[in-house]
Amino acid sequence: MGVDHWRSYLQPGEFVILTDYRSLANLDDQRLHTYCQQKALTKLLGLRYKIAYKKGSTNNAADSLSRLAHPSTADYEENMLAQEMLSGLTIASPQGLYTLHQGIIKYKGRIWLSHSSTLQQKVMSALHSSLIGGHSGFLVTYTRIKRYFYWNHMKRDIQQFVAACAICQQVKTERVPYLGLLQPLPIPDQAWQVVTLDFIEGLPVSSHFNCILVVVDKFSKYAHFIALAHPFTALKVAKVFMDNIYRLHGMPMALVSDRDRIFTSQLWQELFKLSGTELRMSSAYHPQSDGQTERVNQSVEAYLRCFSHAYPSQWSHWLPLAEFWYNTNVHSVLDKTPFESSVAPRSHHKLAFRYFGPYRILRKIGSVAYKLQLQDTTYVHPIFHVSLLKKAVSSVTPGMSPLPLTDVELQYLNLYWIGVSVSKEIALLIKCWSSGKVFHQNWQHGRMLITLNSRLED
Repeated sequence: MGVDHWRSYLQPGEFVILTDYRSLANLDDQRLHTYCQQKALTKLLGLRYKIAYKKGSTNNAADSLSRLAHPSTADYEENMLAQEMLSGLTIASPQGLYTLHQGIIKYKGRIWLSHSSTLQQKVMSALHSSLIGGHSGFLVTYTRIKRYFYWNHMKRDIQQFVAACAICQQVKTERVPYLGLLQPLPIPDQAWQVVTLDFIEGLPVSSHFNCILVVVDKFSKYAHFIALAHPFTALKVAKVFMDNIYRLHGMPMALVSDRDRIFTSQLWQELFKLSGTELRMSSAYHPQSDGQTERVNQSVEAYLRCFSHAYPSQWSHWLPLAEFWYNTNVHSVLDKTPFESSVAPRSHHKLAFRYFGPYRILRKIGSVAYKLQLQDTTYVHPIFHVSLLKKAVSSVTPGMSPLPLTDVELQYLNLYWIGVSVSKEIALLIKCWSSGKVFHQNWQHGRMLITLNSRLED
């Protein structure tokens, strides 16, 4: 009985004992004839209780083992192996790992059921499909049955029984790898050609804002975080998009987003139609389409938690820094930061170095020009006007830095004679690349041009 185990909880008040044996309902009013009755009444002394009869089929909380059809001598008569083992154990018990206890064959102290597949099914059903079993998994069910019973190939039978349970198949989640191959969106050809959008909602109010519009470029991974306030309309979101995205990067060719009511509204549909932009919606059964933005959302939320957890209402002040932090992190796909792949200055950019070098001066040419010692691989005229030079100051002799490369592929240099000065044999030349665009023009000596032309031919 469980009275000894739960006595500390049963002593303070009265409790009810439910039993499916009608004779035990009058235990306090009858004479005690058996040892079991005397032992049970002794354990109940000092406790306030009531014994109530409950029909066995409705007493679901009772131990299912007490309702099992235990094997009897009649069950053994149907199986020849069981009859032989019963005869041998009746003469001498135990024999190896088998024993005979009250007419029941046991193996290592557990009830032996190898002779009856019917009893095996009843045991598995009672300890898996009942309230006691709880439709547990294979390992839990096997451990529970193994504690009391044994039969040959028991582990295999229990595994097949649990796998074939109809209720388990309908209720439980299947623990298997994700089915079906992922179908990622095609990679765009250039930055800000395909843009993904999503909202981060449920944030505390900060400077009248309580959500964030996340816009990510699929090519460069560059992201913008724009604070918004609920309730917002499709027109308001469109205006915010124009002020923060369109003015910097233009209108993209495609927008990827989940099926938010903002992007499915008639306003956005007409806007996309007029601008020639395609709206690509991700379905509820394929959320991976917009997984890039969802991953960025997690990074932004983690950043804001780290720096605004003590003052949640100040998260909007950290949002610009969060955007700078994200765009200056090296992306594993790009092997560079989104800032570098999207808007970083190139060598030919207006913000590139004003001066390159230093280079050694070979000689002075006239009164306002100098000839410099450039690299052999440089296709630049070595004579520069003094306005393009300045003195290099350094405590050590520095190495020469290479001149920046241009975006125009080096091709044969065409020379067009415009006019000739007879007195000094100097020609005004316009140097044009094969693309037809004027690259530079100035007065230069004919011999210098011949040298430069020969280098390009090489």
